[in-house]
Amino acid sequence: VCAGQQMLIRQAADDDPARLRHWQAIGLVPGVTVSILSFRPLDDLFQIRVGNRIICLGIEGLQGLFGEEVNPSEATVAA
Repeated sequence: VCAGQQMLIRQAADDDPARLRHWQAIGLVPGVTVSILSFRPLDDLFQIRVGNRIICLGIEGLQGLFGEEVNPSEATVAA
């Protein structure tokens, strides 16, 4: 995954109900397309756009989210 890509979230799976609630609260749910704005490998930190929000999460905070790259013209962006 690299900056400029758009990803459609297909599945959110985790054994921790708190993490699932957190993803839902910030809009990281199946069916939503997010934009990867940047990735800082030394910090292991992604900056992503979810609807009108910009969120920073590390790889560990994204583990359990599964998706696929989409063409920007096919994207369905969260509000």
